[in-house]
Amino acid sequence: MSRDGHDEARERIEIDLLLEAIQRRYGYDFRGYALASLRRRLWHRAYGEGLHTLSGLQERVLHDPGCMDRLLRDLSINVTEMFRDPSFYRALREHVFPLLRTHPFIRIWNAGCSTGEEIYSVAIALHEEGLLERTRIYATDIDDAALERARSGTFALNRMQRYTENYQRAGGGEAFSTYYTATGDAARFDPALAAGIVFAQHNLVTDGSFNEFQLIVCRNVLIYFGPKLQAEVLGLFGLSMTRRGILALGRKESIRHSTHGRIRAARREREDLQAARMSGVGLVAIGASWGGLRAVEMVLGALPEEFGAPVVIAQHRQADANDGMLVRLLDARCALRVVEAEDKQALDPGLVLVAPPDYHLLVERGTVALSVDAPLNFSRPSIDILFSSAADAYAERVAGVVLTGANADGAAGLARIAERGGTAIVQDPDRAERREMPDAALQATPAARVLALEEIGAALAQLAATGAQSGSES
Repeated sequence: MSRDGHDEARERIEIDLLLEAIQRRYGYDFRGYALASLRRRLWHRAYGEGLHTLSGLQERVLHDPGCMDRLLRDLSINVTEMFRDPSFYRALREHVFPLLRTHPFIRIWNAGCSTGEEIYSVAIALHEEGLLERTRIYATDIDDAALERARSGTFALNRMQRYTENYQRAGGGEAFSTYYTATGDAARFDPALAAGIVFAQHNLVTDGSFNEFQLIVCRNVLIYFGPKLQAEVLGLFGLSMTRRGILALGRKESIRHSTHGRIRAARREREDLQAARMSGVGLVAIGASWGGLRAVEMVLGALPEEFGAPVVIAQHRQADANDGMLVRLLDARCALRVVEAEDKQALDPGLVLVAPPDYHLLVERGTVALSVDAPLNFSRPSIDILFSSAADAYAERVAGVVLTGANADGAAGLARIAERGGTAIVQDPDRAERREMPDAALQATPAARVLALEEIGAALAQLAATGAQSGSES
């Protein structure tokens, strides 16, 4: 049973009808969005409206345009900051701008510009490279309210310290404060930066190509789309690029897992079915925080090479921990292949996918999705989000494991796994490096299996072996 007593099939009907109603009433088409992330946002708005069903949200949206405005803000991707992921802007300076410099006039499309932090960052980088005056930038978004904020060029003053650090790490060569004027609690950026920017509403799902561009920037937007819609939007970008144009995506977005990367959905489905036959456990989800590296190493190290289920891991770590150290350490210490998850990556048997720093990792049937939604429990990635999505996708065939940690993240998600009939395992709090997270998990799921750290890997291997044995006897 899913949230609030609705069965899964009924909830999916409600979602489909709600999205159909939104498309027919307001013209916004969210029907191709990634289900796991979409579902969370729809329920967030339903509860925000004091409603307990998605059918109730549909009625409210149809009759109250103000509710639709609030829902649109929830469904729009407005998590952003200036010079987010500084390595991206260094790559622009070192590899992309030298190519743009060969054009007499430059056109750039920032698709999904949100509230403008990204496009002002690009404008500053172009200015410092002497390219801004011959560049026309089109900044588009589905959310008109976000565009109004972007047009103003005004951002919160209390964020300037972080933005200054990002700017410096992105290769900025000036004093960042010279680009804005502080007024009260706001920082207003130099209007000259926006002189060549055209702000316009554009829907990637329903609107077409409107120009040709040497550079298209669309970061952390495709991760919210399902595979079919991703392919359609990538096709739109292809039509909108000049010959040898450049497409810049988010750090963990890739065309390798789309039809444009020659990855077939049929192959993913076949491998998922093969994994289901091999293992009673369809998925293992692990959450860890303080002291988690050693704990995760021990669990993975006990899994045999023939372990038939994919493993997904949310380990709390610094947002700027982008050096791949965690993945390399885990990969060197276990028999399974360990990689950092990419959006829409297949959940192959025996593959370990680790949530990238500063991204939520969500599970869909046979694949994973990434999200830059706001942190939950002060954490991104959030263990609760990983576990809850895994429970909804795999129900009784998911095993959730809560390891050492110093907060309560994972407790609600583990309860969700148990509610859907999955296996709940908690590291013995008395022997954990930090017991707060195991204690919270046990308080939420008293019936969870409590195991010493060195017993957890063997227990997971036994669950898989039991499933494989029963499958071979059938």
